[in-house]
Amino acid sequence: MKIKWGSLPDLPPVSDQLEQKGLAGALIGVSSEMLIVAGGSNFPDSLPWRGGTKTYYADIYFVNLKGKGAAWHLAKEKLPEPLAYSSCVSVNDKIICIGGENPNGPLPDVLQLKYINNEVLINKLTDFPVPISNSGAAAFGTMVYVVGGIGPKGNLSSFYCADVQKADFEWEELPDLPREVSNAVVVSQWDGVEDCVYVLGGRNKEAALSNFYNTVWKYTPSKKVWHLVGEINNDQNEPLTLAAGTGVAVGKNYILLFGGDNGQLYNKTEAFINAAAEAETLGQKTEINSKKIKHLESHPGFSKQVLLCNTLTNECVEITTLPFPAQVTTSAVKYGNRIFIPSGEIRPGVRTPKVNIAEISK
Repeated sequence: MKIKWGSLPDLPPVSDQLEQKGLAGALIGVSSEMLIVAGGSNFPDSLPWRGGTKTYYADIYFVNLKGKGAAWHLAKEKLPEPLAYSSCVSVNDKIICIGGENPNGPLPDVLQLKYINNEVLINKLTDFPVPISNSGAAAFGTMVYVVGGIGPKGNLSSFYCADVQKADFEWEELPDLPREVSNAVVVSQWDGVEDCVYVLGGRNKEAALSNFYNTVWKYTPSKKVWHLVGEINNDQNEPLTLAAGTGVAVGKNYILLFGGDNGQLYNKTEAFINAAAEAETLGQKTEINSKKIKHLESHPGFSKQVLLCNTLTNECVEITTLPFPAQVTTSAVKYGNRIFIPSGEIRPGVRTPKVNIAEISK
């Protein structure tokens, strides 16, 4: 497999801002040959540890993937409310967006976005059974599967499906994933027998420090069971934990993963936060927080490995590295032989307006 890297123009700023800082957790998909990027969050004024305010958006951008001289447009329509960290899948030329969050926490809302005649039509679908953000979603035809995520009380192992083509559809509860997990890459792909749901990597906070995973779980719809089928490894065949990265199904039996957070520096940040909370004096707390800020502001970025997983052999190995900073808390979207990775986070608190492309050839 060969990958040719490219890019689209940067996302433009919204009407009341001079600069586009980039967006984490944007709602992303393709409808009517348009790549749509909606909502998302960033810190427009300052970094969070410097007092910056996390801001959520309702703006919708689109760009024609077939036309020449690609240019982003800001739709006149907006999301019903500012929203980020939904899980999104493209079904029947529509983008289905499940859950997400705003400053008040996770939401159960399910939205459908569709581009028609220079407009982005927004419809509200059946609410998800629980408020949820940072979950993963995959689709076979019109059947949408949603797994894991973060609810009001923490990470979830729940698993639901719905046929979104039906009017007034209901969400059906399926067997839980054997592990609570958020920020995993979730895709549908053929395993040699049938289309299955794959959950790759992710993280969960059960104790003082979060666990990051290198596991590959597979759900077989005909048997309604989960199996742990593989592991993610680097080019030295060592375990590679990844969360908040991006991935897509390619070909008949492959999954491509693009970077992610391996958890090492994330855990170090958590350790600083825990130590500051346990500090006995103001001086100790100030010293620990100073070290934490230095650690965060010297963060080199996230893992840049590109991995190829074979769903016939269940092998998942590193094949190359990204030639640009890894984008996390965003989505990769495949259209034709091109994979688009819009915006996202490139260091803690830092977003990018870049929209990168991986063009695939055999």
